[in-house]
Amino acid sequence: MGRVVLTGRSYLLKTVAGTKAPPIFAPWIPTPPVSFEDTKAAFAYRTDAELKRAHLIFSVVNHPWVADFATRLVRLSLLLRLPVESIIRKTVFNHFCGGENKDEARQVINRLAAYHVRAILDYAVEGEHTEAGFEQTVSETLNNLETAAGSGHIPFCVFKPTGVASAALMEKIQQGKDLDEEEQLAWQRVQERFDRICGRAYELQVPVMIDAEDSWYQDTVDRLALNMMKKYNTRRAIVYNTYQLYRTTGLANLRNHFHEAVMHNVFFWCKAGTRGLYGKRTQARGNDGIPRPHTTQQTGYR
Repeated sequence: MGRVVLTGRSYLLKTVAGTKAPPIFAPWIPTPPVSFEDTKAAFAYRTDAELKRAHLIFSVVNHPWVADFATRLVRLSLLLRLPVESIIRKTVFNHFCGGENKDEARQVINRLAAYHVRAILDYAVEGEHTEAGFEQTVSETLNNLETAAGSGHIPFCVFKPTGVASAALMEKIQQGKDLDEEEQLAWQRVQERFDRICGRAYELQVPVMIDAEDSWYQDTVDRLALNMMKKYNTRRAIVYNTYQLYRTTGLANLRNHFHEAVMHNVFFWCKAGTRGLYGKRTQARGNDGIPRPHTTQQTGYR
């Protein structure tokens, strides 16, 4: 899913159809079953103008070279301070993002709720580099959990690991390299941030999903997520993880973690990632010692 951030921060909303599920299982299981072939019901909350805009956006996205050119053009325009923000907001931003703050996102959430569609609140920040930035992401994610706990329309929240941890540090850990004293302290803070988020999710009984990252540090993320599952998924699924099944080791990793969760008698819930942006970036780094991903035909996933 693409994101355009006007001020460096945005709230990403993903929609989930269905009614509230039994508390012991995943809160987003649709009841009764929803047919995605019923486009009249699926897009009832969209106006004709919004549907035409969505068709235009996805028509562009379906042509990689056009999408790449448009992305470069937008970045250049913003760098040159050209007046393009209103155009971005009325097109890509309004389609993919719920707003620049929770008040704007809440309006979209309430609108979706009127059509029995629930939203997943995601503070769309990744690739932070400073301790202040990491703490800001933690604070916003904790606030999102509080918001979700007081709403019947938000089944769970999401955060990006690179919003609370250095990608370079996680890559170094995945490579098995020794950490210096400063890096060891930084790694302790990363684990503490994960624990603060997942611990608060457990207290509020609001599930939290850990989103995917690039393959060269995804193993580090997976281990962090599994440790959180062992600690907080004892009574129900609170912590979810995203497993990148486009990777040559993806399915084996999923099986091993599922087995480990079963051995510790905890609930194991996950989202399966198959390709997308991360698959392309892994493919581009295939000559750096990172296994190339499976193709769609090899995995059977689309």
